Amino acid sequence: MLDLFEEKEICAILRRTFVTRAADIALHAGKAGATDDVGIGAGEEFLRGLEEWERRLFKKAHDGTKGTKEWMEGVKKH
Repeated sequence: MLDLFEEKEICAILRRTFVTRAADIALHAGKAGATDDVGIGAGEEFLRGLEEWERRLFKKAHDGTKGTKEWMEGVKKH
């Protein structure tokens, strides 16, 4: 998408917007990672507002958070 614009300022704004949005999605996914299910309650409404790429990012971040939690629980047992 950045190839469409020649102005550096527009490209910088788009980059910042992308990074901010990705961080917001990861934050929501981490909160959802505290439970076993994706899309519970208010998180379900958030998921409905995501496009396909953002849903995939959410799922990967959620799975990573959940996997880390499971790993930490295993470490604590040993």
